[in-house]
Amino acid sequence: MIKLSKESKYVFSCLMIVPIVWVTLNYLGYLDYLRTKSVDLRMQFRGEITQNLEQKLEDHVQVEGNLSLPRVPKVCYVNFDSATLARDDVGERPWDRAFFRDTSLALLEKGNARVLAFDFGFTPKSMSSMVPEENTFRSDAAMGELVLKYPEKVVLGCLFSGVPTSYVKP
Repeated sequence: MIKLSKESKYVFSCLMIVPIVWVTLNYLGYLDYLRTKSVDLRMQFRGEITQNLEQKLEDHVQVEGNLSLPRVPKVCYVNFDSATLARDDVGERPWDRAFFRDTSLALLEKGNARVLAFDFGFTPKSMSSMVPEENTFRSDAAMGELVLKYPEKVVLGCLFSGVPTSYVKP
């Protein structure tokens, strides 16, 4: 057995406090909260990144209709946080896909978004058995309308699970 001096034992004991506090904060969810708040503050501090559209032609990409766009696109990340979930029109889970369709249409049509990607899994597993089946079909049809209207601009998320379910064929 390794014998440690009294000084080493004291230093080791003091240093063990750091991982214990870190694990406790992570378990209680404070680290996620701090991470989200730090991203918000950094984005507010940084401000909007302007794009100089008067750059050389090499810095642009030619797209449909002989339109040139900057090589480095603007990216906007929309997150579902607690303030969003508290709104009345969002409602309880499972969320109506019509909400996502309406939000997406606003981003595509009014916000002039070029591409919209979802990091959500719109699967039957995410629908509650308490939701009437006709509401499920109507809700899925709303997302289908969005994809049919903008097939080149909407990217849906993909899920992988090694666990077989009744929705996954072997």
